[in-house]
Formats: sequence, structure tokens, C-alpha cells
Amino acid sequence: MSILLEKFLIKNNFTHFNKKAISLQLLTHPDNPSFRSLTDTLDYFGIENVAAHVPEEALEILPANFLTLINENGQQLVLATKKKGWVFTENEDGKKSKFDVSEFKKRWSRNIIAIEKSTQSDSLTNIREYWFVIPVVLLITFIFLKEPPIVAVLRMVFAGLGLYISYLLVKEKVGFHSPSVLSVCTSLPNSNCNDVINSKGGNITKNLSLADASFLYFIVLLIVNIILNNNLIISTMLLLGIPVSLYSIYYQGLILKKWCPLCIGIVIVLGLSASTLIWEASTLLSNMEIIVFLLFLSLLIPAYFYVKNLIEKSRKQEQEIIASRRFKRNPEIFQKIMADAEVINDTALIKGEIIIGNENATTYLITYTNPLCGHCRNAFESYLKIVEMYPDIKIVIRLNTEAEYFDSPSTQISCKLIEINNEKGTQEFINAYISWFKDKNIDEWLKKYGMPKFSQSHLLLLHEHKEWALNNKISYTPATIIGNKIFPSSYNHDDLVYVIKDIIDDN
Repeated sequence: MSILLEKFLIKNNFTHFNKKAISLQLLTHPDNPSFRSLTDTLDYFGIENVAAHVPEEALEILPANFLTLINENGQQLVLATKKKGWVFTENEDGKKSKFDVSEFKKRWSRNIIAIEKSTQSDSLTNIREYWFVIPVVLLITFIFLKEPPIVAVLRMVFAGLGLYISYLLVKEKVGFHSPSVLSVCTSLPNSNCNDVINSKGGNITKNLSLADASFLYFIVLLIVNIILNNNLIISTMLLLGIPVSLYSIYYQGLILKKWCPLCIGIVIVLGLSASTLIWEASTLLSNMEIIVFLLFLSLLIPAYFYVKNLIEKSRKQEQEIIASRRFKRNPEIFQKIMADAEVINDTALIKGEIIIGNENATTYLITYTNPLCGHCRNAFESYLKIVEMYPDIKIVIRLNTEAEYFDSPSTQISCKLIEINNEKGTQEFINAYISWFKDKNIDEWLKKYGMPKFSQSHLLLLHEHKEWALNNKISYTPATIIGNKIFPSSYNHDDLVYVIKDIIDDN
């Protein structure tokens, strides 16, 4: 589902998204895969969307592309695109189909997810993907300043281009995808880079893939061109690329019957590089150059695989986190854990305390927070996300301070926050609390917002917060009370964003 969601966003000009973050949120959703997991993920990232069961005649007025369910070899999710009286669909596996309107309606479930096309500029889209171009450009500039033969320039340009494409392939192989690469990898009919590079033929050995070999090949070729500039090594390496190119075309076209545009790019670069052999004859390599070259390889290859193993371990840990979060966020699991959670007897509201969200809502959470608490920032951000996503909820903010000492940092900050909330409203309180968490520099923060007024009512409110926590044996922050239960410490507040909807629905 994540691939379809990414393509859906790209088609609607949402190119400035973090693919990894979206995939993580979608995969850890307790109802994944489902329409709800898609809409909740879009909601989480602030992308306005409409999910509805529409009448058949609404097809004509739907946006040019939308997510929907169709009956094709069973019910499946597809990205549908309307164009010139036809409906084109693509499923998660990359299979594309074409229907006339009448045939599509016969298969159509009429359940849709639609978003409004973004108006954001994409001139700087995914600029991080192109960081690799900078050293290549600098290298080419350096080469031209030295005035080398044109053949040497071409070889280094081709090697730099091949290295960059190989870098993208390795990223895809490891699991770090990007919207820009996704659009390239699906640009040809029956094309899917992931299917090709992760296939049996995409690996030379268990630990060495063709993507790895390509990356190592081009980085060695580039350095050999720069440092040694020896025709024997260069010519040998260029000739070795020819059978690899032929194998790649054969395997993709005849065995796998799927294409990888990035792999084809590598083949083209290899072909262009090999063509330069026409203009130059090889020369003999000195013994010293052989020794230096072998030493270089003996250092480069282990270093490459060391770094790659670190990345793969990180990726594996990420997958474990996904599995853990998805388990925890399952409604049935959460309900069972909450059944054994600590009970709070006193959940009554206190006069004058800070409330964010809908003040008239009957469903509310109580949070016990401390400005000096390291984890309270993330918790507060989750609270803001909740009140943004769900208008029928309010969150009561209770502050843990040394209320008996007005000069203590926590008391001064808390008094000022209460003062801002009472005099300037909830939004200014939110802005001030976010500002505090950003830098946690009390002198700068008080300089910006002013010293708190000495107010007995504010201190009394903080005393009541403290007494409430002591009476209910709440000794840590952040703590969140849902109904009359403490939100389990085995969960983090990112999980709260997902499970809270079921709590609201139950109420």
C-alpha cells in the first residue's frame, strides 16, 4: 500500500514528503492494510483527504486520480487515473490495466480516497537526492583545468554518472526509497526497480549484489582514471563491463520480463564507456602501480561492506520497530493492556487550569507534564496532533513544579505559561510552550515572554496539580490519564495518536 500511496501523492504534486516516515506510519497502523490506515496516515501528515462511498455517476466529477477498490482477481486497491474517456489502474505490484468507463464501473467498488492537488512548487523537490552531483561537477571542473585528453574527460564523466546511478540502486536495495527514484523506476512499461534488484539474478553471491558490484566498479574506475590514468587497467575494466551489460539485458528481458530503468541506465553508461576504447590503445602497467592498485582495493572493498552492513543492521532494527509498533497499536492488544493499567480515582477538573482542544468536549485526557522534562516535548507534540485530528476531544494540562519555590525554573516557566493562557489565550500558550521546548534556555525565554507576575492564584493552581499527583501516586512525567486509567508506560506518545480514535468512538 505504501508504494501506491507514494505514487498517489506524487501525482498530486506532493513531492516534499518523507517517504520513510510515511511508510513507517502506514506500516505500524493497527488496521493496515485498510482504507482507514491510508486516511489516518494522510491525516497524520496534515494532507486533507476525502474518503467516501460515492454513487456511480460521481466518476465523472472525481479528480483525475484517486485511490479505490476494484474487483480484479479479487478485491484489490488500485491507483485510478482518468484520461480521455479511459480509466487506467495500477495495483501495489505495479500491474497496470486499462478500462473503458463502462467496464471500469462494472468492477468498481465506489469506495474512494481523493486529495486536492498541491499547489506547492517542486523546483527544489528532493534536492537531497542530488547531493552526489556536486562532487562530480567539481571533479569535472578540476579535470578541465588540467587540460587532459578528451577521452579521459569522457571516461571520468561516464564513471561519475555510473557511480551516481549505482548509489541510487544501492539505496533502493537497502530499503531507502525516494519519490524521485520511484517515479523513474516506474517510468517504463512493466518496470519495477525493486523487483529486479531483489530478484535471484540481482545477486552475485549471498552478500554481493549487482548493485554493490556496480557501485564498487564505478568508484574504482573513477579513482583509477584520476590517480593512475593507466590504459591497461582502464581498458580491462571497460571490457569487463560488456558481458555484465549483456547479462543484465538478457535477464531483465527474457528471464524476469521486468525492467529496471536505473539498471538500463548503468548498461548505457557501460556501453558509452567501452566505446572510448576505439580512440586509445592500452599501455603496460608498472609494478609499482599494480601494488598501489591492489592495496587500494584491499582497503576499499572491506570498508564498503562494513558501511553497508551497518546500514542493513539499521534497516533490520527499523523493521523490528515496525512489527513492535503494529502489535502495540492493535486495538484488541491495547484494550487488554489498558484493562490492567493503573486506576486513577480523581479525574475531576480543577478550576482555572489550562485546556487545549474543544473546551466543550465531554471526552478529555489529563496530562501531567513538566517544562524541564526531556520526554515532555514529544508528548506535547502528540497532544497537539490529537486535538488537530479530532475536534471532539480536549486535553487538560497539569504542571509538575516546585510550587513552594517561586524562584525555581519550573515554577517560573509554569506560572508564565498559566499567565499567557489566561491573558492571551490557548494558542499563545501553545506557541510559548513550543518555544520553550525548542531551546530550553530560561534566560532567553523569559526575556522573550517576560518575567511571570507573582500570583497567589497561579501558585495555588500549581499546588493543586502537585497534590493531585501525590494523591494519585503519579511520580513521573509525562503521564497521561485516559478515562480513569494511566496510559501504559510501555507505550510512547506517538502510539497514543493511533489508539485514541478507538477511545473516542467508544465514548
